Amino acid sequence: MARCPLPDGARLGRNDFGTMAYRPPEAGADHQLQHYDFILIATDLPTLGLAEGANWESVKGRLRKGGQDSDQLGPPPAADPRAREFHPLGHILDHAEFSGHFALDTDKHV
Repeated sequence: MARCPLPDGARLGRNDFGTMAYRPPEAGADHQLQHYDFILIATDLPTLGLAEGANWESVKGRLRKGGQDSDQLGPPPAADPRAREFHPLGHILDHAEFSGHFALDTDKHV
């Protein structure tokens, strides 16, 4: 698969599979439904200054506001897991999420 050029300043990160960049869905032999989450985050920072290959934990580390420990913050605004995860990350202005599902079609059409 050919890689498109990235905009100036963009970096590739490490995904949850431990590899670089996007990895398309792969069909499992058991035809089980697979779930994929994509998150787009808007921040008040001009750059995170992370090297290529940074993982999600590194990104969250840069999004924490200095001098602000999570135990000094009030309770998260909701019981939603994403809200709880983003609560200590003071540099997030907004976010959007997309979830995709993938499975092989088990019906054979002729």
